[in-house]
Amino acid sequence: MMWNLIIVAALLCSPLANAGQKESVHQWLRESAIPLESATAYKDFVESIDSVRVIGLGEATHGQRECFAFKRHLTMYLIQSHNFRLVAYEANATRARVLNDYVHGRTDDLDAAMNGFGMMIWMIGENRALLEDLRSWNQTADLDDRVDIVGIDVQGAEAAAKHLHDLLEGALPGLALEARAVAQDLIAAQNAAYRGDIERIAPAQDRLAAFTLQLSQSWGELAALTNRDHADEAIRCMRELARFPVTPADRAMRDRGMAQSLLDALGDRPAGTKAVLWGHNGHITKGPLRWMGTEDTGCGGYLRAALGEEYYALGVAFGSGGFQALDRDTEGRWLFRRYQHEAPPKDTVGHTCLAAGLSDSIIDFREAPKDGPVRVWLDGDCGIRSWGGHGVPADPDAGVEQGQGLAWTILSADYDGLLFLTQTTSAEPLDRSRIWQ
Repeated sequence: MMWNLIIVAALLCSPLANAGQKESVHQWLRESAIPLESATAYKDFVESIDSVRVIGLGEATHGQRECFAFKRHLTMYLIQSHNFRLVAYEANATRARVLNDYVHGRTDDLDAAMNGFGMMIWMIGENRALLEDLRSWNQTADLDDRVDIVGIDVQGAEAAAKHLHDLLEGALPGLALEARAVAQDLIAAQNAAYRGDIERIAPAQDRLAAFTLQLSQSWGELAALTNRDHADEAIRCMRELARFPVTPADRAMRDRGMAQSLLDALGDRPAGTKAVLWGHNGHITKGPLRWMGTEDTGCGGYLRAALGEEYYALGVAFGSGGFQALDRDTEGRWLFRRYQHEAPPKDTVGHTCLAAGLSDSIIDFREAPKDGPVRVWLDGDCGIRSWGGHGVPADPDAGVEQGQGLAWTILSADYDGLLFLTQTTSAEPLDRSRIWQ
């Protein structure tokens, strides 16, 4: 507990020495912010980052309605006005294929398509609206202008192996069975590692390596027995399985796999294809995974290494209000539980934006001064309240005081810009009977 309190004290400590320096930061924020209430907000923001090929849209929680609404509106603006043609979501890569089937009109079952998001936390009206918007665009767009949505998460070894088994069963039945066995070994090794037993990791990885080599060498045979697209999908699925984060000690393994999946998706499409990435702040960040206690880079960091300045990370901070996450009731059922945050702690990012008098706004850090108080603030340590999909204490403000839910960030190192929301409300579950009462 003492270590948590020390961390909190460090996070709340402002790098600015006096009120005059703070006012300089406040003035810069007021002058630089693009208010969302402006009719030209999206146009003004996107014109300032016109050379970007992939934009990562973050979120401070997985359950704020206003954040999802912003991401959806900006995504559609980028599609309509700036030729973005790929949406990459923090969702299981294999299961998300049904999302793409729906937006391309290959299925009309929206309820079934929603299952492609893979996790209960994503079963919300805001994501349903995203699919409807993408489908509407594709219905009238020329073939070359239609938009794909893909999942890039690599945690679903079982789903990947099942799909791979189905792809291989008719042509290469031995490899089909081996895909299932490899996944079982990987999952068992990961579970054992979480219990402190790492001895099963190396054998599982060796079996995986042998399988991927054999399947890669069998591509021509598989293509001849089926077709090239079928064989290519098997290789994509094999890569997803190979990226399963079997080693908990390698904390960046999942993020590295997510980035590789997105880069593969770009590589499979025409040169210059532009993408919008939807994910948590902790994944789209171009900096280290500080929230996991490591200097290993996140998904956004790998994208920055591959794409340079063509990758843009837009983080999110907020003032106060509601959000939701998952929690188990006394019967063990997962439910959507609603939480409330009051005013942000002093000198956190949210507090600084409120003190500057900002409304809901976008701030582009790339145009910030190279020295002076603003640079000190951007290059210094500060906190952003941040929660994942579950594990939120009943009183999140008390949790922050005790060292939970406050992510350490260096704004200039982690993000290229920031969305600030003054007030938030909980996202809307599709099944309202699953809201915690």
